[in-house]
Amino acid sequence: MGAIIPEYQTDNSLLIDIGGGSTEVVFGNSKNIDFRRSLQLGVVSLKELFFSSNESLSNSSIEHARKHIVSKLSEIQETIPADTRTLAVAGTPTTLSAIINNVKNYSNELVNNTILKSEQVAGVCTQLQQMTPKEIRTSYGKIVEGREDLLVGGCLILEEFMKYFKINEVIVNTRGLRYGAIYDYLIKNNLYAINN
Repeated sequence: MGAIIPEYQTDNSLLIDIGGGSTEVVFGNSKNIDFRRSLQLGVVSLKELFFSSNESLSNSSIEHARKHIVSKLSEIQETIPADTRTLAVAGTPTTLSAIINNVKNYSNELVNNTILKSEQVAGVCTQLQQMTPKEIRTSYGKIVEGREDLLVGGCLILEEFMKYFKINEVIVNTRGLRYGAIYDYLIKNNLYAINN
């Protein structure tokens, strides 16, 4: 299931975490975090601003949402070097991976480390935009349950993020903030050794 993670010439990594009220972006490598940004852009806030209806979305609302997303992404002034590994965590990328890979019953093992290509994300976005939340739930079942009315917004954020930073693919990671917090705690308390 999924794709083999490609080789990268550097250990530069860019992470996007699409949340309900904000999107977190972190760039760095195994030794340093070069920058981190918290953008006031999330799937819930995007729904409240542009997608409050339970009907299929208008082209106008989609276009306004895209412009809003790009305006928020433009707050990141830093340049992302070529050959940067990009990871996407949280519900949007894991759900999109399940849809694209035809995973009917969600499983971390089937989703973790899968690859989402930019054209796949754009294709799913186009498809979801033409559906009501009820149709999304009916079509994809349990893997979208509780997220059917937020998925279009998350998909648009990821699509525009990839376009803005010229990213061809992201690696989906099912280990979110809580894993990082535990990892950080273990390192700071000398309970976990890093091999340099």
